[in-house]
Amino acid sequence: MPIIRYFVFVGGVLLALLFATDRYLPAPVDRPDASGLDKIIIRTHSAQSLPEHIVFDTSARVDAPTVAAAQDITPEANQDLGRQALAQITKAASAK
Repeated sequence: MPIIRYFVFVGGVLLALLFATDRYLPAPVDRPDASGLDKIIIRTHSAQSLPEHIVFDTSARVDAPTVAAAQDITPEANQDLGRQALAQITKAASAK
């Protein structure tokens, strides 16, 4: 039962520290009576107003967008597309 022994030892040390601090530290200072305090309520008003209330209409059903079907592109057609794109880039660069 080493865990029980641990808790007894640590608890005893902490209790001893509590008694030691109570003996050597000064006593807490008594607070003055709270009835002598001025308890006036201060209310403030801001010149700015809050934005208007926004209502989101979630009852309307939105259809999901359709996904376009992929086209079958052969490697030869893909090379032709790449050549066309490269030709357009070089035309645009030479025009500047």
